[in-house]
Amino acid sequence: MQTDKKINWLFLRGRATALNEPYDMWQSLFMALTGNDYGEMLCFGKPGTYQISQNFNIQCLENINTYNPKSHPDIIFARGGFPDYNKILKKYSQAKKIYYGAGVRYLPNDNIHYDLILMDCHNHQKECKIKLPHIRSELWIKPAHENFIPPSLYTYEYDICYIGNGGASDKGHHFVKTTRPPYLKILHLGRKSEVDTSKNITHKYVERNEMPYWIGKCKIGILPYQSKDSCPRVISEMLACGLPIIAFDSINFWNDKYKDVVVVSKKEFWNNVIKILNTKINHNKISENYKKTLSINASVEYLKKLMSTTHD
Repeated sequence: MQTDKKINWLFLRGRATALNEPYDMWQSLFMALTGNDYGEMLCFGKPGTYQISQNFNIQCLENINTYNPKSHPDIIFARGGFPDYNKILKKYSQAKKIYYGAGVRYLPNDNIHYDLILMDCHNHQKECKIKLPHIRSELWIKPAHENFIPPSLYTYEYDICYIGNGGASDKGHHFVKTTRPPYLKILHLGRKSEVDTSKNITHKYVERNEMPYWIGKCKIGILPYQSKDSCPRVISEMLACGLPIIAFDSINFWNDKYKDVVVVSKKEFWNNVIKILNTKINHNKISENYKKTLSINASVEYLKKLMSTTHD
């Protein structure tokens, strides 16, 4: 990576709901990666431009093909799986290209050369090395937004924090509703779902900037997601707030990076939940572990180290 001049970064974000989303993890990560260089985040949606700082701006376009940067990018970070960006990626063939696509988008499907592919679990990396042996692939985990911090004082109102999209069947709603011990108090953060009518389950749909407050009212987090999910961001968000997590063993993620996630089978899931609830939980230690290895700062440092050893 060049160090003797300002680098022009182009970040391909995908769809964004607003030009400036202060609590969007991707926006914060891209700004941190840009540092003192020049960065532009490109997204598709309602047209507009937002200048966040002297060296970082966001441009949103209805038609990505009309994109015309002030200067050619040196490095393009593509949040993968959006074919709208293919023309841009092919146009700037001299730029170093980094690909990251979670879940079902973990592999690039188009004939575009990437210098680095970021994977969030060993299984996906193994497949990448088989299908794309000529491209370097490395493990990486997307962090939580920097406002996900532990509360100064934990005032428990709930045993369990459960974050799930109510419209997605793979998030474990039916499992939680039909198998959980009814005396456990659960806070469900997300869109309303079938679990919300059950006894001792409280549903709240809150803005992302309010989530740390509510996560901090819980003792532990659960992740009863199915295997098609890979490295869900809610893992980083709950760890950042100091919650230990119990997750299904079918989830794909970089598990040796997660010191405070207990991976178990469906059969043993609730036994492990109860076991951890009955132990003394050191929330501050969990959040400190997260800061050292998974936070935005740690993520940026790790990414720049990877890029410094990625050669043309």
